[in-house]
Amino acid sequence: MKNTTNYTQFKFPFDDILKPGVILDGRFSRHDTWGLDFLPIDELVKDDVSKFFEEKDLPLKNIYFMYGPAQESLVIHVDGFVEENGTFHGIHCGLNWIYGSTNHVMKWYSSDTVGETSVNKEGLRRTRWSASDCVSIEELTIAVPTLVRTDIPHNVVNFSNEKRFCVSLRFADITLTYQQVREKLLDYILI
Repeated sequence: MKNTTNYTQFKFPFDDILKPGVILDGRFSRHDTWGLDFLPIDELVKDDVSKFFEEKDLPLKNIYFMYGPAQESLVIHVDGFVEENGTFHGIHCGLNWIYGSTNHVMKWYSSDTVGETSVNKEGLRRTRWSASDCVSIEELTIAVPTLVRTDIPHNVVNFSNEKRFCVSLRFADITLTYQQVREKLLDYILI
């Protein structure tokens, strides 16, 4: 396993985070586009998982539940927005579990531009980039629980004919950086 400044892979003392009987498919009405929903932790996540992260001083806030259709690429974005001066506002990282397609990559990019910021249908400011304004710096197929940076341009490409579901745990303290979360979970890093 490889760990970098953009991601860290983990082995936790539990195999799955989802409560028994949770069905991921069917939560989105459209299956021809990428989808995002914000769900409460107690709806999907086992109580012992929430307790584990609380004991690590990483209480969970919610889940970013993402759906990726077959043979599609997500727009390059950050989980927040970037001001003209380059200052980032948003969520620095997420702890991702992937269900469904295993033929995908998460990619991180560098860019000399600050991207284009707009307000999405949920009323959140988001910054996006054109692929022509970005240079790919790293990619990973997520096969184990993985802490990922979301404060730099990134996207996901689903190469398969299967749907891809991502349950991304988000922490109550949104000011925590990727490195701060990683430090709190050092004992569980795959090497």
